[in-house]
Amino acid sequence: MNSIEMGHPYEMSEQCPIHQHEVAHYTQVLMNGELKIPTLKPNLEKIIHVTRKIYLKRVALIPVKLDNGCLAGCKVLIRGMIRLGIEYSADVPEQTVHFAHFEIPFDALIGGDTCHPLLPVEDCDLKKFTLCSYTEHIDVIKIDERTIEETIVLLLWLKHKNELVDVGYPLNDSLGYDKESCVQSHTSKPITLNETCIIPPCKPVAEEILTSSVNIEIKRADVINTPVVSLCQHRPFRKVIVIGKAQVIVKYVGEGPDQQVHAIVKDIPIQLLIEWAGGPPEHTPVCVHIIEEYFQVELLDQRYLYIVLILNVDVSRRQGNLPCFD
Repeated sequence: MNSIEMGHPYEMSEQCPIHQHEVAHYTQVLMNGELKIPTLKPNLEKIIHVTRKIYLKRVALIPVKLDNGCLAGCKVLIRGMIRLGIEYSADVPEQTVHFAHFEIPFDALIGGDTCHPLLPVEDCDLKKFTLCSYTEHIDVIKIDERTIEETIVLLLWLKHKNELVDVGYPLNDSLGYDKESCVQSHTSKPITLNETCIIPPCKPVAEEILTSSVNIEIKRADVINTPVVSLCQHRPFRKVIVIGKAQVIVKYVGEGPDQQVHAIVKDIPIQLLIEWAGGPPEHTPVCVHIIEEYFQVELLDQRYLYIVLILNVDVSRRQGNLPCFD
């Protein structure tokens, strides 16, 4: 069975794995963004309650073949959405209570990197698994009277059907291990940002790029718990949510006899989940250090620019009064 198409979104019931042995394969999805209160609803004074429902739209196996044409394994593509409900008091003298809901789409891929390998050939059949979901982290905050920001970490995992659970192999924090020997002082992860930038119609088209620069701003970094064990290092771990942006500034020569110099600014969001084997407890203050490994801006044509940025994001425990982000 290679694909499941839902005629309409199917609501998934959340299930946290009871034992690590249940988790055959997994992936994680980070959703972060700003949501606007619908126009017909009053301004927001205070968020009272947040609800969520997870809906599945499509599950598909993607075969991966070797150069000789033989099957190497499979990836699992998952498409769905989270329906987020916000109950809030209105910013009016009566402080009436209102409700707004938002649909946040997501795409996820199980398998395909070092710590999350391909499904083996013998497991390339969706009939063998039950797809489960669990919200590891959710945070909804007020930005202003019309805007809220959501941060959601979703764990999607495959459970073998009719598989006996080894009750002696418990969850992350219950594993028998020497905590001091497992603690790691830092963790890191590379991230590649690719973006096509369009020169606004109000500006002249480009003849030549003069200079380009990038400024990295990290808005926040949060350590969160997870119920699974690192498949890469086979040890308990935490996750770190890193939210920020890369602001790219490009100066170029406008086409025309006067060859005026113009500039455009492009903000590229940074949304990253980093696994931290032996990481510190949830909400531990951390520092984020960014190393710019590669940066290039190319002129595709007179109106389009292509931006490539490779960063290495290093996270460590905060020491004393050192700044958290640099």
